[in-house]
Amino acid sequence: MFSSFSLVNTGKFASFTAAKASELIVADGACPQIRKLLTATEALVLWLDGQELPLETVSRALAERRTLGQPVDTLHWVSHGSPGELHLGDNRINSAYLLANAQKLANWELSNLALWSCRAGADHNFIALLEELIGATIWSTANTLGCHEDGSSHWTLATRNASSAAASPALPVEPARRQAWPHRLNGAPVASGSPSLAAISEDATDPAGDTVANLFSSSFSDVDGDSLVGIA
Repeated sequence: MFSSFSLVNTGKFASFTAAKASELIVADGACPQIRKLLTATEALVLWLDGQELPLETVSRALAERRTLGQPVDTLHWVSHGSPGELHLGDNRINSAYLLANAQKLANWELSNLALWSCRAGADHNFIALLEELIGATIWSTANTLGCHEDGSSHWTLATRNASSAAASPALPVEPARRQAWPHRLNGAPVASGSPSLAAISEDATDPAGDTVANLFSSSFSDVDGDSLVGIA
């Protein structure tokens, strides 16, 4: 019935447990690494290819699931991210975008929204706005998701809702596949020819409060003797 967008079961079996049947994965279909991660899943996947209005497409899918008597309780969002932003190709879903689509979000009727996007949860205002507009428990992280440089893998979300007694949702992908995925869901590299630049996040520990001149002093000459200033 989903003729206007791609909703597929990428798993090995056409039937799910009752728990997984109430879950839906929404993913960035323009990212080949994410497609590889979700080659085999335990829930249906709605692929967003960047050609449609993402929140409107998700709204239609959720409404149709309710019409079919298969309402979604937990929605898993899988895309690259940054503090307060969900990335879909060159597009960004931020607080302004959420407010512009507040009416659609109010009709999602979810219990849980799991944001599998690196550092999206670092912006508490963004998460609070999602909670207010959707009326669901929002699960996110202020850290990176996926493979770390030391070879470890991080796939854990948390909620700022202290009253929630629910366990953190797991991405409906076999643990071995998650652990073996060699990528991260942080901000995707800027495509060639794109006018957009990726955000540069501050590392408060290494180095802290220094300048470009001090970091690369051997590469600079100070002809006029004035104070050197740079990026702290």
